Amino acid sequence: HGQSFGKAAVTENLAKGYPARVPGHFNIGLLHTSLDGREGHANYAPCSADDLRSKGYDYWALGHIHQREILSLEPLIAFSGNLQGRHIRETGPKGVFLVTVEDGKAHAEFRALDVIRWERLELDATAASTADEVLDLARAGLSRLRVEHRDLPLALRVEVAGESACHAQLMAQPAKWESDLRAIALDIGVHEIWIEKVKFLTRPARTDALPEDSDGPLAEVAQMVSSYLTDDGALDELAAELK
Repeated sequence: HGQSFGKAAVTENLAKGYPARVPGHFNIGLLHTSLDGREGHANYAPCSADDLRSKGYDYWALGHIHQREILSLEPLIAFSGNLQGRHIRETGPKGVFLVTVEDGKAHAEFRALDVIRWERLELDATAASTADEVLDLARAGLSRLRVEHRDLPLALRVEVAGESACHAQLMAQPAKWESDLRAIALDIGVHEIWIEKVKFLTRPARTDALPEDSDGPLAEVAQMVSSYLTDDGALDELAAELK
């Protein structure tokens, strides 16, 4: 049982108009839908899981949402997600569900089919006292991902965060440390690891910063500088204002 869209964007509940199950047969429902809403996806053919269950079908194969998700086992209701991650908001294995039926019950088994995989490498620099120690963390993290994903090429975003004693060192020469990190990625997996972006989101360690209860112009300037270094949007606004 399926229905295509009569126009580019359908905002009506199409599921309510689907026919009742056909007795004596295994009934599959196909629907392109946002269901009851999913972050980052347009509101297409909205409906509820109860709307789908009310039809008595044995399996609902849903499309539109790019994140794999099983919403119900009896009956099986599932988004298989897309076949290939396209950007950093679509991380992890991508592929299909192989659905088998035994005694009238459907069972879904994920099969990865992507040819390049998007992932985030989040590094906690809290305990790092120097930028070189952050690079050591990056090497360990990149090596782990290389093993975890075997021979599949990786597209990675690296984010370095935490209150760290090396914050000032990182902020003084971010391009240098990013270049060093990219060199490590090449060393670990030539043509197998591509660094999409490196973001330094660290903050000064409390021992190196002004006390929280400090006041006066210097404390205010220090707080402003710290916020700009960790907020790209605020920094862009400041640059535009100064220009």
